[in-house]
Amino acid sequence: MKKYSEHIHENKEEKITLQIEISNLDASFAQEFKNLLFAMDLAGNLGCSREFKVFVDGDGAFRPIVKIDGVDKKNFEFGSNVNFDKDKLTFSFD
Repeated sequence: MKKYSEHIHENKEEKITLQIEISNLDASFAQEFKNLLFAMDLAGNLGCSREFKVFVDGDGAFRPIVKIDGVDKKNFEFGSNVNFDKDKLTFSFD
């Protein structure tokens, strides 16, 4: 498996741009993703802290297909801070 760092693109200011594609969504799930991502954008640009809670019902209709920079999950290694065997995952953008 390839390491995550091989799939990021750096711009001149040492910042990274990710090209994210999320497919296989119905309209309501697509709207929730937009809400989440634009709320994250707003919080970052306003300089305010917010905690976001996301519930994923894996045995329901929610079956997204995610590609980041053209790479799908088969070729992705989670960072050492992600233990998917636990019921709760915590990610920090601190």
